[in-house]
Parts: sequence; C-alpha cells; structure tokens
Amino acid sequence: MLAYTVAGFGLLIAIIGMVILIAPAPVRAVMESMRNRRALYGAIAVRIVMGAFFVFASDACAWPQAIGTLGVVMLAAGFAGLFIGPGRLRLLMTWFDRLPDSVWRLLSLFAIGFGAFVVYAAI
Repeated sequence: MLAYTVAGFGLLIAIIGMVILIAPAPVRAVMESMRNRRALYGAIAVRIVMGAFFVFASDACAWPQAIGTLGVVMLAAGFAGLFIGPGRLRLLMTWFDRLPDSVWRLLSLFAIGFGAFVVYAAI
C-alpha cells in the first residue's frame, strides 16, 4: 500500500510536469499566488512531510535505496527553505518566474522523467 502511495506521488509529479509542458502560464499563476509568507511555509511543510513519508515508505518500494535517498533530498531541501527564509525564497521565485517558457518546458521534461522514475522505483 505504501509503495502505491509513493507511486501516486510520482504520478502527480509527472502530471504537473505535463501541464507545464503544455501550458506554463497556469503554473506561473499558482507560483504568483504563493509569494506570501503563509504559502511559502506551507510549501516547505509539504516538502518536509513528503520527504519524511518517502523515507518512511522506502522499505515497501521496489528500489528502497532510491526512494529513501529522494526522501532525504526532499527533507534537506525543505529544511534549507526554512533557513533561507521567505525573503530570499521570494527573490528566487521572482528569478525563476522571469525565465522564458522554453526553459520552463525544458525543466518540465525533468519533472516528467523524475515522476516516472519515482513510479518505476516504487512498484
């Protein structure tokens, strides 16, 4: 059951990547709405909880070391977001938002591949 939940998260990541590939504008709008302090800390909390879940669920997956490592990386990224602070995160988001659509689409291919790998490594 845990492996299928991890695979579901991977599928969600791949779907978000496909949405960005097709139309990056809606994702830019969501990013714009997340510039307030509460939304930034919410996103950080989601990353920390998801990383902890990946570490917890890694033993149930087909590739436990890969899923566990991804969980540790997610945890580290979440805690790094806490230490960076909301002001610098907003600056980073502004820089990222100014990238052209072609770069967003190129990065979306990474998200699709990453999501597909998580699904493959989970089941």
